[in-house]
Amino acid sequence: MIALLTTARSRRRSLLAACLLLVVYAVATAACGDSDRYASVDGSGVAGRVVMVGKGTSADRSPSPLPGVRVQIADMKTAEYITEVKTDAEGRFAFGLAPGRYTIKAILPARQALVTPVIATVRRGKVTPVTIRVEPPLPSASP
Repeated sequence: MIALLTTARSRRRSLLAACLLLVVYAVATAACGDSDRYASVDGSGVAGRVVMVGKGTSADRSPSPLPGVRVQIADMKTAEYITEVKTDAEGRFAFGLAPGRYTIKAILPARQALVTPVIATVRRGKVTPVTIRVEPPLPSASP
């Protein structure tokens, strides 16, 4: 009996997580605006998070989500800017995209942090997971 209740709870959690991902994906796809040629018709795209790494004491080095960060995406072949979205409260973002290779980068205020763009390959019918890691700026040298 307990095993049945645990299984039912697990299924509800899985269903809730899938519905939440679908809503995030739908909102991000709608945010693509006039970039119809890059819009996904088969559920393919990119979903990920922007996180700060190396923040805090040595005992507290786990990545921290960065909410409200602008995330831009560009086509690798043409270097054409496609669109941008902002991360949610948990640092998550998603783009519905046609299959291809894309450069994804987080845009933060100048000198706030070091960000390395991510290259993602999107395959038909698949959502490619990515994580953009942001490093805190180096401390400035004191005279």
